[in-house]
Amino acid sequence: MHLVALTLLAFIFIAGCTKEGPQGPQGTTGLQGPPGANGGAGAAGPAGTANVIYSSWFATTTLTWADSTHADFGTISRGNRAAPGVTTAVIDNGVVLTYFRSASSGTTTLPYTFGSTANLRQYGFILKQGTITYYAANLSTNTATGVVPVGEFRYVIIPGSVAGSRTMSTANNFTPQQLQSMSYTQVAQLYHLPDNGSN
Repeated sequence: MHLVALTLLAFIFIAGCTKEGPQGPQGTTGLQGPPGANGGAGAAGPAGTANVIYSSWFATTTLTWADSTHADFGTISRGNRAAPGVTTAVIDNGVVLTYFRSASSGTTTLPYTFGSTANLRQYGFILKQGTITYYAANLSTNTATGVVPVGEFRYVIIPGSVAGSRTMSTANNFTPQQLQSMSYTQVAQLYHLPDNGSN
């Protein structure tokens, strides 16, 4: 009898130890701890497009065109556009892209050569500090008669990333030659150019 009572007492004790009681009420929120130390500065990100300068589209007729003699093209029609972003540093180390668009040509990169062998024409540009000189030439006759373009121009100025070198630009490591071979659409997407407007 004594052994049975002890066994029963042990069973009750074990059962009481393993039984889980009801969940108590949620405690109050503790105080916020002190802020942690600031982390170090992260690595510099890639060059953005804030330093890229672009014009709005402007009609070719807004330029004052005049005939001029050029060593390679003979007599050309030329018109100047003020472009303060064309600095000596940009001319030496950067890239200037210029585009022409019209209903017949679509959007093309300058220089743009078109026409037949007997009437081969070219629209292009020449850089001077603070100025882009647009020209229209008849390569077949070396005359400027009737070659003033009718359409719109736009320019994009991309400063160089390495002083004294034209091998790289700030254009996400594209060379000037690669940029010049891109279509206008590719450049516009690369630099997030708006459909119109300047910066």
